[in-house]
Amino acid sequence: MQGPRPVVLSGPSGAGKSTLLKKLLQEYKNVFGFSVSHTTRKPRPGEVNGKDYHFVSREEMQKEIDAGEFIEHAEFSGNMYGTSKGAVQAIQAQNQICVLDIDIQGVKNIKRTELNPIYISVQPPSIDVLEKRLRDRQTETEESLRKRLTAACVDLELSKEPGLFDLVIINDDLEKAYSELKEILLEVSPAFRGSCLSPSLRVTGAQFCSSSPCRKSRRPKNPASPELSLLGRFNFAHHSWSAPRHFIPRDIPSSLIPFQSYSRIFLLKENKTWSRLCLC
Repeated sequence: MQGPRPVVLSGPSGAGKSTLLKKLLQEYKNVFGFSVSHTTRKPRPGEVNGKDYHFVSREEMQKEIDAGEFIEHAEFSGNMYGTSKGAVQAIQAQNQICVLDIDIQGVKNIKRTELNPIYISVQPPSIDVLEKRLRDRQTETEESLRKRLTAACVDLELSKEPGLFDLVIINDDLEKAYSELKEILLEVSPAFRGSCLSPSLRVTGAQFCSSSPCRKSRRPKNPASPELSLLGRFNFAHHSWSAPRHFIPRDIPSSLIPFQSYSRIFLLKENKTWSRLCLC
């Protein structure tokens, strides 16, 4: 497919990826375009057909899948979800950056295609926070909530696979998470960098340089297990993301800047141009 390199946002339901995506599309509506997925589930209150999802019948969606019209598709809780080739091509034809909101199965499926997007995982700070967010929606039954929490534990466990994601954002503060998302897109997407007009996002080459990089590895307190996942009590805040690297700009004395004053951007690639930690 021709056009700017797409962006994949993935993460468990309730992690906040849809909220981040909406903010991005509102601020840069001429730069990014949302690839509207297909699903066989019923619309939730407030959802609009063709905007949030293409709501179709199982028969219709299966027919298009069999015809090779989908880049990826998966099934969750008895409902089918998928991304059509036409949805992505329509955005790329407008020379916009296509953003896809897909689950972990979809990520693995897209890895087997030639789409070559930037993979970003949006994750909650803890399962307790995730559960609260899902309950606050008031759209879940106890059974559906249990299924989503179990799926979230599996999702976050699978996300540890090396090379699966280029970036992991822990969404414990929406504005910080959104700033992190924009910063990394500015660094890795030439199309976004060339279209961005916000002075606050202009950076100099010196800001990408580093002095005395410090490494911090985070490991889970307890090994993940099916029993622990079912209980939904895995503490993701202590999760390990392949030894994230934090770099301090060389024009700021590192001894005077506490680690907590920096945004948490977990970079999983060794490319030095990605290895920057921005000031809050």
